[in-house]
Amino acid sequence: MSEPVPVAAMLVRVPRPVTALERHQVFRSRRWQRDARLGTAALVAAVLALPLSPSSHSAEIAAVLAIAAVALLAEHRWAVALIVVGELLLFPWLMVRVASPAMTGDAAHLAASGAALAMVPGLLSTRRGAAALVALTGVPRRRARCRLAHGALAACAVVGTVIAL
Repeated sequence: MSEPVPVAAMLVRVPRPVTALERHQVFRSRRWQRDARLGTAALVAAVLALPLSPSSHSAEIAAVLAIAAVALLAEHRWAVALIVVGELLLFPWLMVRVASPAMTGDAAHLAASGAALAMVPGLLSTRRGAAALVALTGVPRRRARCRLAHGALAACAVVGTVIAL
């Protein structure tokens, strides 16, 4: 039988990276973990949204979202922008499906609810998507341009939500 580990031994801090190379490796691993979570959630959302009955090109948007998620899982950074734009276009349509009283308890309602929940990480990463969108255009990435792109994405989300209602 082993002796219990004291609480102080469990709270030992892991040493921080010292060199620039170690910091870069830690940054790359964290970025990959973030991208993997975003890509996996987007792929789940796309797979759940694909079989739902088509309405306002939702199947095409879900297919593009699935392709972008696979591209992000293959470590293509440009796919972050495509995932964010795809989720901003698909989310209002899914929320109309979720809020529809005619579909309560139906399998399609559960799929739409699951897809909407799986889109939350992508919708929360609109700042990263705006920065990737600016990088896709080929212009130098500056803070003001990223803010402008983020504002444009937010305006598109509002317009898409109003149109879906």
